[in-house]
Amino acid sequence: MRDPSNHWGYPMERSQKYLTDVGLVEASPNHVEFEAWANRMGCTDETKKELLRLLDTTPAAAKEFFHPRIEDDRLMFSIREAILIAPKP
Repeated sequence: MRDPSNHWGYPMERSQKYLTDVGLVEASPNHVEFEAWANRMGCTDETKKELLRLLDTTPAAAKEFFHPRIEDDRLMFSIREAILIAPKP
């Protein structure tokens, strides 16, 4: 919904396997404030409402992954991001 270019990526385990011998993989959670993130991405109010609905009704496994929560009256969520460094073939 937010960015059609971000619809798929290799699972972390597969990326790590590809780069084990030639690169560096560093993964860590990134804690994000929903409103600031949605604004940075240029989401319309309609898109924000739909994203909030999806976040609220997502299956348990997705909730565990995104870990939505309220901190200091702000909706926060987490995503796992990785830095992949490898030589270009």
